[in-house]
Amino acid sequence: MENRQAEFEEFMDSFMKLGFAEKCKEVIEEQKRTIALLATFASNNNISLSLLKSKEVMDLEKEEPTNEDYIEAMMVYSKEIEEFYGEILLKILND
Repeated sequence: MENRQAEFEEFMDSFMKLGFAEKCKEVIEEQKRTIALLATFASNNNISLSLLKSKEVMDLEKEEPTNEDYIEAMMVYSKEIEEFYGEILLKILND
């Protein structure tokens, strides 16, 4: 447990040194990894999940995304994660 805490503190120290855009990109990538893990779990357990479509995520492809673009995409990914957890839990509880 101590090692895990130390690693987390080291990660957060590095994260806090990033600029706003870099922090946003890191959070977005973390959310994408979480979605991928949930999707893999669901697939391995015959749970059908469907991705939500959103223009807010596509806005991150612009040459210079704004702070608003990042925050809106984070909300989309957060809602996606929430939906995936809900669908997985419902399936598990109903089996």
